[in-house]
Amino acid sequence: MATAARATGQPLPPARIELGDEVFLRHAWRDLGGRAVGVIANQSGVTSRLESIVDAIIRRGRIRITAIYAPEHGFRGDRGAGATVASYVDPATHLPVYSLYGGSRHPSAGMLEHVDVLLFDIQDVGSRAYTYISTMAYAMQSARSYGKEFWVLDRPNPIGGTSVEGPVLEPAYESFIGLYPIPMRHGMTVGELATLFNERFSI
Repeated sequence: MATAARATGQPLPPARIELGDEVFLRHAWRDLGGRAVGVIANQSGVTSRLESIVDAIIRRGRIRITAIYAPEHGFRGDRGAGATVASYVDPATHLPVYSLYGGSRHPSAGMLEHVDVLLFDIQDVGSRAYTYISTMAYAMQSARSYGKEFWVLDRPNPIGGTSVEGPVLEPAYESFIGLYPIPMRHGMTVGELATLFNERFSI
């Protein structure tokens, strides 16, 4: 006769989620092989110590960043919603910051001229109506067009990955705040979305 094991009453050890940028900084950077890197990020692209991914890369000195790409609200998050983001030179890093929310929302050949690999490190909110995942999709399209690698430094979905809710976008209503036919609450991380965009929608 089987017997149930008695519960010990001991709490489980606390779980620690490793962010994609931390895994990259500790291990994956070696796979770059000295290639030039462009970073698509904003104020949410930070390590668990709240250090910007760009600052963390520069501080370690092992990776060569040649460009930064700014989505809506800007690289430092200091632009208003819907406000045009201009390209400029970042005074803290002295790197060019190319706008992906200005005259064009696709990285151009000129913007990618000195880049071999694009890193994407932006926190999503779990909703389709969010321009950052469209920025990611457009950057993936440009990476394909111009022969660049595209890496997503993944982050958890802050509203969870177990529920999918809301209508699927109809293609006739495609826009920058809803690019692909996915539910309003999609239940995926940005890395999972990138895989879906790549495989299902042929990026």
